[in-house]
Amino acid sequence: MAEYPGIWAVAYSGGKDSTVLLHILLEAGWKGPMVLYYYSEIENPPENIEMAKRESKEHGLELHILDCKESSSLEAFREAGHLFIYPATKEEKRIVNIVDTAFRKKVDNFAHEMGFAGMFLGLRRDESNRRAMSLAKTGPIYQTKSRNIATSCPLHNWNGDDIWAYIVENHLPYLACYDTPGYDRRRLRNEINLLCGKKSMSLGLMEQYKRTYPDLYKKLAIEFPEIDTWIGREIK
Repeated sequence: MAEYPGIWAVAYSGGKDSTVLLHILLEAGWKGPMVLYYYSEIENPPENIEMAKRESKEHGLELHILDCKESSSLEAFREAGHLFIYPATKEEKRIVNIVDTAFRKKVDNFAHEMGFAGMFLGLRRDESNRRAMSLAKTGPIYQTKSRNIATSCPLHNWNGDDIWAYIVENHLPYLACYDTPGYDRRRLRNEINLLCGKKSMSLGLMEQYKRTYPDLYKKLAIEFPEIDTWIGREIK
């Protein structure tokens, strides 16, 4: 914050990582706005939004719920006319590029309008190979050529055990989905991010979503019935 003076916001989803990040920032004396990216009623479970509102009220922080519907996984599927786990065809890659670009533009424009100097993210190296490579390239504090604000990832070297040890030791609230029987709370996802890649899907992510968010899963299955074929299937 000293290197990039001004208003620093935190990206907050309601999940375990962003909840720990929020607490660490508050302990360090930070007092800034929270930003929750809203994609769709399926991708943003109601309890996540409720958690954000509770934390905002408890700590006296300004909460912004940014409408990102045009850059959601659901919008990509509707544009393609079918579900896909990872963009493989030329058309799927085109659509994903459009929604990715729309998201980055939305976030950048919002940050510019709000006058943010930087954004705190709860990204961790051990979440995926892609994030590990990205953080190895940028470092935990960076500013890209395409963005006007800085980015900081204070949890970049934390693992799942660190996260839950911190939650327990500091008596932090967490979402009910993390108590789903039969799942490792260190790896369980709190948002329905369907464009997450082959590895996550092959590890049973879709079956987890069906168990943790049955109502949201049913809504998705009504529009895309083929989703049931993803459960128990080998992803190539």
